[in-house]
Amino acid sequence: MTDAHERIIKMLSHEGEPDRVPTFVQHLEPPFIKKYDEEIELKSDHGLKGGFDLMVATELGLDSKWNHGAGVSPRSYKDMPDVPADLLKEATRGLENYSIGSDGSLHAKNSAGEGWYQDGLLYTPELLKSWISFIKTFVPSGENYLKYLEEDVWKAGLKNDIVFIPTAGGPVYTTWSSIGLKHFAYVTRKHLPLVKQLINAWKEKTIEIHTLLFEHGMDIVFTCDDHAFKGHQIFRPELWDELVLPVYTEIAANAHKHGARYCVHTDGNLHDEIAGLVKAKVDGVDPLEYEAGNRLKPLKEQFGTKICLIGNVPSSEVLSFGSVDDTIRITKQQILEAGEGGSFISAPGSDVLGTVKPKNLQAWIATVKKFGKYPLDKNKLK
Repeated sequence: MTDAHERIIKMLSHEGEPDRVPTFVQHLEPPFIKKYDEEIELKSDHGLKGGFDLMVATELGLDSKWNHGAGVSPRSYKDMPDVPADLLKEATRGLENYSIGSDGSLHAKNSAGEGWYQDGLLYTPELLKSWISFIKTFVPSGENYLKYLEEDVWKAGLKNDIVFIPTAGGPVYTTWSSIGLKHFAYVTRKHLPLVKQLINAWKEKTIEIHTLLFEHGMDIVFTCDDHAFKGHQIFRPELWDELVLPVYTEIAANAHKHGARYCVHTDGNLHDEIAGLVKAKVDGVDPLEYEAGNRLKPLKEQFGTKICLIGNVPSSEVLSFGSVDDTIRITKQQILEAGEGGSFISAPGSDVLGTVKPKNLQAWIATVKKFGKYPLDKNKLK
């Protein structure tokens, strides 16, 4: 019998059909976990030392889930460049409390000290140059933490027949967000060589942490790298080809050199981007947000098994406000549209939101396990 790891690797390697379609989720939001425990009740910690999200994912019977944690950070925050007072004053106008991230992004803070992204600050040549130098001093997660991920998350998950896939890096998101959408188009026109240096600095650090994960036995990795709106990409196509394509090509090549698989996450509409991800030899793309207009049928028809399509079950529509029958119907439809030949992993088209009904999530998983067996029975799926 095929296990979860074999099932997912086969889909990401485009090697045909495993025993059935695998399942995956990104993040289980805390309100969903609370609701799950109240309505269904978490029965065991499954021998896991990680958080409740890992325990709930295991109990649900999922094949895979994200595990955030590994990354890079400044060797010393004392080395973080100063932002000129006049620029900072203008950028923080109207904000009572704020913080500056180590990537050069600006975050507003509420009274509880919680922060959220506000804008980028790296829109002058001087700041770009100083931050590029600063990023090069960043160091990856330490050996003790990497051993914890290897033993208490990755291997512990495999014992429970679930793959906790590490996420690390996000060079594209970090680049545009640290410059800020307000200035991004101008900066890429006027200072493109510096923007290339910035994204390449993040790329090198991403490869560094990925390599450490691979050396600790983890053979799948995601970059969480949002760079699309609901209707289109942030990057114009020619800029994507010049700036983003080489970065993803190198990250994917590094994964393949280590016998691993590389997946890209970005919310938003990806129809115009997937051909570039295929060219970069990215193995899988997630989450194909249904509410942003992504549809599996045309994507499967265009790309076949050249890239693994991950996601698309409507999280903020059907899983949150639909019925169990609605969930079963769309899950069967998506298996029918994208499952043939493999290179498909069924998953919600976003995080498992706090609004998602536990019964609907259970119905989605059960439907995949019942109707996603290969060879697919198309009559039962229709």
